[in-house]
Amino acid sequence: MDFLQRILKKHGPMLSGRLVEKLAYKKDIKLEAARQRLCRTRPPIQKINLGYKNNQYFVYLQEHFNSDRYWDAMKLSLKNSSKAYYALLNSCFFHSGFARKSQLAAYGFSPVKKLKRHLLYSSIIEELQKNDLISEFDDETLEINYKLFKQQNNYNRFKAIEIAKTHVMQNFHDLVRNLNFVSFGTGRCLSEQAEFGKFQWGFTSPSYLHGLKGWRGGKVLSGFVVADILIGRKVNKIDAEFFLQKIEILQQQTKTRPFIPFLICDNVEESTFKRLKSRGIAIGRVSELFGTSYADALRLLIETIANATKIVSTNPDQFIELCEKISTLDDKFKNMKGDLFEFVVGYFYSRDHIPLEIGKVIREPKFRKTKEIDVFVKGSNMLRVVECKAYKSPLDAVEVKKWLKEKIQIIRRWILSQDDYKNKNLVFELWCTSGFEKDALKLLNKYANSVRKYDIKYFDGSAIAKKFKKTDKKIYDLLMRYFISNKKDI
Repeated sequence: MDFLQRILKKHGPMLSGRLVEKLAYKKDIKLEAARQRLCRTRPPIQKINLGYKNNQYFVYLQEHFNSDRYWDAMKLSLKNSSKAYYALLNSCFFHSGFARKSQLAAYGFSPVKKLKRHLLYSSIIEELQKNDLISEFDDETLEINYKLFKQQNNYNRFKAIEIAKTHVMQNFHDLVRNLNFVSFGTGRCLSEQAEFGKFQWGFTSPSYLHGLKGWRGGKVLSGFVVADILIGRKVNKIDAEFFLQKIEILQQQTKTRPFIPFLICDNVEESTFKRLKSRGIAIGRVSELFGTSYADALRLLIETIANATKIVSTNPDQFIELCEKISTLDDKFKNMKGDLFEFVVGYFYSRDHIPLEIGKVIREPKFRKTKEIDVFVKGSNMLRVVECKAYKSPLDAVEVKKWLKEKIQIIRRWILSQDDYKNKNLVFELWCTSGFEKDALKLLNKYANSVRKYDIKYFDGSAIAKKFKKTDKKIYDLLMRYFISNKKDI
């Protein structure tokens, strides 16, 4: 065992700069000689380059890999010496371990287009995935390696925050448009199109406000309104750092158009608030932008969706309370029906005290594809897999076909791989409050009558309402008020 190995074995993984200093001190040699010796090393010494400052790299022994010692040292090295990488990882941590592929770039300060002296976001993501710090959860979502922050990832809470974020940003867009900050139809929210200054944001829109617009060659030039959003937990200094870094980089560019930056949050540490304020950031607290009733409803929304299974089984009145709160703010919570309808279905089956899960995430073994089961009912002899749709228009044949030929098959493969489930009778159900188009009904009927290995059932708004009409007036009234738009056949 050479001296470098002995240092790593004793002190654990570390950055190359620290390792070189230790080697130079112990061997009484110059730093350059120590660097050369490190460059010539071979396994079991391993090296990883993750954008560390001063061209350093992370050094460890093969025996360290995937141990607590490895992950603790990795996290510390990134936090102190690779802030662009760490910002993206911390964002996943903030959002319960996950990030939408289309949105994660907004939570870092790496440009999405080439910018001198800055590493592209796409390059950073590639390295994070290559080194198992981030992996693909499904087609739309990335997941952090939970060992890095020693916290189990929580998809249901992530989903709840994403739903809340969508509504807050839509409402923020409406607010700045109504105040004439931005032009009609120009706002971009929570997407890859929300770009300004070669960076992605949670929201961007051109603005022709006095003080922002300018002139060049006789033509008017717009300024911009930009915003990012951090909700669902208290924002600290580290959480807000990516936003300040983006602002600082933009301010250093001579050709950047004037802009107003907003950071939208529901709870922020006082010291972080003061720091943001001192840097000229417009801090949009949710309660101050939209009122305390809105903020209370938002918190209840997040907690209800994050803990859906427990609430439906033990405290369904919380779901009813949420619907009542949202109904008083109907203009602010548009299109909420689809996000909450699975509670109604879960409640229907929970009345018989059958174990169930709402929003269960599964990963089938063959192709490692991830799917979410809206309501998973686990009877003693039968499993029910329920797909919930609360739409304004009837479900078409394209969506029904996708459910029948793709989603059912993936979930069934997962069930057959589970010893506790593989011998149980299996029922797939499709509940849609707006009903089905004729071609969709024809397809459903065909499969329901021809498939033998499992049962297929489907219910439109009328059939769903009848399930509650005589047995549960409170939920029936809720259905009729919030979820079922076509009431003529009921």
